[in-house]
Amino acid sequence: MMTWGDLYVAMQDKIMSCSNFQDDGVVVYDAENGAFSQADMIDFCESDGIIDKGKTCISINVKEEWNE
Repeated sequence: MMTWGDLYVAMQDKIMSCSNFQDDGVVVYDAENGAFSQADMIDFCESDGIIDKGKTCISINVKEEWNE
């Protein structure tokens, strides 16, 4: 499992070594089926019974109106 801290450190390392890294799109790799998907972030303003209110997630294949 990757923590937000792990992700932050990895991003900082890449930003310091690759001048345009912070401008690149975020891509998620699904090892189960070998697919690549563009990623986005979604903040849950309300609990859905599974995810707690206020939780931020990296998302793929989310309908645009869900991320407003």
